[in-house]
Amino acid sequence: MKISKPVLQMARAVILIFCAVFAQQAHALDLPPEAQRDLLITQLAEHLKNERWKEAYPLFPKIEAILAGHNLPQDPSLFFYKGETAYKLDKPGEAQSALARYIKIAGSGGKFYTRSLKMIGEIQPKVAQQEWDLIREGRAYYFGLRNQSGGSKVDYKKAKDYFEQAAAMGNTEAACFLGLIYRQGNYGVKADRQKALEWFERGIRKKDICAMFEGANTYYSMRKYEDAQKLLLQIVVLPDPGWDNHIYARLYRDSYHNAALNFLRGLGSKQSFANAVKLLKQYADKQGWPQTTWTLLGEAYENLNQIGNLPKPDYAEAARWYRKAAQEECIGNQSCIEKSDPTGLVDHTSRSRLAVMYLEGRGVAKNPKQALKLLKYCEISDIGYTESYYCGLMHKEGLGVEPDFDFAAELLAKAVHIRPLFGSQNYSHGNKIKILANYHYAELLELGLGVDKDLKKALEHYKQAINLNEEVRAKILELAAQVDEQYIANMPYLERNGKRAGVITTETGLQYEYVNRGADNSMQPKGLLDQVTVHYTISRTNGEVVDSTATRGPAKFNPGSLVWSFREALLLMRVGDKIKVTVPYDPTGGGYLRGIPKGEISLYEIELLKVDPYQG
Repeated sequence: MKISKPVLQMARAVILIFCAVFAQQAHALDLPPEAQRDLLITQLAEHLKNERWKEAYPLFPKIEAILAGHNLPQDPSLFFYKGETAYKLDKPGEAQSALARYIKIAGSGGKFYTRSLKMIGEIQPKVAQQEWDLIREGRAYYFGLRNQSGGSKVDYKKAKDYFEQAAAMGNTEAACFLGLIYRQGNYGVKADRQKALEWFERGIRKKDICAMFEGANTYYSMRKYEDAQKLLLQIVVLPDPGWDNHIYARLYRDSYHNAALNFLRGLGSKQSFANAVKLLKQYADKQGWPQTTWTLLGEAYENLNQIGNLPKPDYAEAARWYRKAAQEECIGNQSCIEKSDPTGLVDHTSRSRLAVMYLEGRGVAKNPKQALKLLKYCEISDIGYTESYYCGLMHKEGLGVEPDFDFAAELLAKAVHIRPLFGSQNYSHGNKIKILANYHYAELLELGLGVDKDLKKALEHYKQAINLNEEVRAKILELAAQVDEQYIANMPYLERNGKRAGVITTETGLQYEYVNRGADNSMQPKGLLDQVTVHYTISRTNGEVVDSTATRGPAKFNPGSLVWSFREALLLMRVGDKIKVTVPYDPTGGGYLRGIPKGEISLYEIELLKVDPYQG
């Protein structure tokens, strides 16, 4: 009996519907994985035959999950069909990834090799554009920039979505950004350094400089210095990316710099001044105008970062490198600068370093006038905080120029606002400059030179310079006695208390008297690291107790961990001593205790029970 064509078509449709429904329920029916696979492939084949690309595409991940989950063999053609389907649906990234995988597995002898190559060739421009679009959007949310889709704010979660799509297409820059997102966390994403390293590793395998550099930084933050240095030394043997790609060029340069600094510090590798200088010179030889590298060479010889057994500073060699970076011969002549360096850039750090050498006569003959030239004649609108300090000092003290207190005050007023970045290479240097700038500006305010005389303001700036020397502390106390209202208000109380019988006043103004005396031969804390056991009560002059061990038992600590007043009192005592201490308000800005309002006198009662000498 012959069955008509319409009947056959209807029967075929019913079977397909049955297969589709059955395929969806296959897992629930607990069919063997092979049967689940075959049902899905039958359904997929029908969709592909009839060019139903949208219906076909969701089936590929289901089939792949079954194959991977049960270690079933994979037919390479599955990746070809997935790539072709993505190609038809205008998904260039997914198409390229699937077709590339087919070629890798099947090789040039594969049935669809030629067709795969042709499709990859056709979609390459689309893939590149899609990658760029994803990276651009990801960057916009990462940096909080405005983009074509309108206003944007920092949103790591959205940035992550875009970068993950780009990374799935094999983009290593996206992998680097994903590593940064997970390393930093916040803005909708939880920090996870291990996941960060996994993303960096994707780029590291492909020798991506961004991933390698940030991977090194991640290892550094984890104190895995050897792993960090290993990655940096792998970067420096890669080809120079060139300044057309300024982000990668900067990371390439910083890899040389960081690896050299690690050699100087002995982090991740044996300390070696020679290896540090060798690396820096290698990079300098590669570049036409490596001003920052020359400056770092100067700093290496000047030994600003001296740690361990490095050679003694070579100021003459440091000055030689600073001169190169500063383009000293072109001072005041921009056309000369542009002739020797088409970028027209000058390294201002090297100029300020060299200027200091001229001021102090280190490595070069003392020459304040040349220092002034290097500091661009102190044009206040165009110099940084460090240069402002040195320029202000020169005009205040008349170094190379006639004294000009007005200009000095203007320059120093700018310099006091320097904010050194903690943990940075030049933190200690910047902090020192800030202290000195505050001291010299305070002198001008105290004397009324170049600015209106203002003792209160001078006092505040002297406080910022408290760590300079003991003379500054004395100056603070002198001015506080004139203008600090709280300090002045406390003086009658301290004068009366100091005249009472048995009260002893120390050089710092601390007043104490004995309640009980221990034996003359009992132990006394001798160092800041000794452990002491004490009972104590801290109170205000109105009798209010703010802290006491009476309810919780004796306290143990090291004198070095305490505020100056408590530390000084303990070092005066022997085991068995019990003393009452009157602590004056400290106008230098230190020694405040929780519960004692700023500016108030505080009262201690301390009993020393035991001393355990430091055994280190």
